[in-house]
Amino acid sequence: MYTFPMRLFCRNRLRHFVLSSLAVALVFVLGSCSFAQPEGAAAGRPADYPDTSMKNATYVLGQPERRPLKISGETIDIYQKAKVAYLHNITFEQQNDDGSMVLRGSADDAKIDMDTHDVEISGHVLLDKVDEGMTIRCESLVWIDSLQRIETVGDDLVTVSYGDGNSLTGRGFTGQLDEALYEFAEIEKGYVLP
Repeated sequence: MYTFPMRLFCRNRLRHFVLSSLAVALVFVLGSCSFAQPEGAAAGRPADYPDTSMKNATYVLGQPERRPLKISGETIDIYQKAKVAYLHNITFEQQNDDGSMVLRGSADDAKIDMDTHDVEISGHVLLDKVDEGMTIRCESLVWIDSLQRIETVGDDLVTVSYGDGNSLTGRGFTGQLDEALYEFAEIEKGYVLP
């Protein structure tokens, strides 16, 4: 039977323990969570990097003869191949032919389909239909350009305030802005003054 000195055995075990501990610590350091937001394709974008990226810029949506919507963003990222633009921290406005304000608003984010001119707006959406004295508040809204219509996404709540104290909150909201026709699929609460 072979015996080896206890000192060598302890030293090897200690070395093995230290190396194992360092390996585990390295795995935790390299694999630790990051609080940074995912970017590019990891965030659901068409590619890792946009073809064009602008800061504090304005995107003009629509044709001049149809009263275009001007959307200003803190950042605008354009992906040419996918024909989509992403805007962050936005404000938007539309003016009448005489230059008077028709609508204005703000939101956290917007995604524009550059072919159809449809827009998905999300995050603290506020839309003031200035010419009608109406305010719409919701978490997400879609502009369908071919129909000139706005509508909510999914089952989100929408609050519409108008006139002198009238307010309705509901789900399944659609609005034809040019015709001033607005509908709810379901009204949760509200009050309309006579």
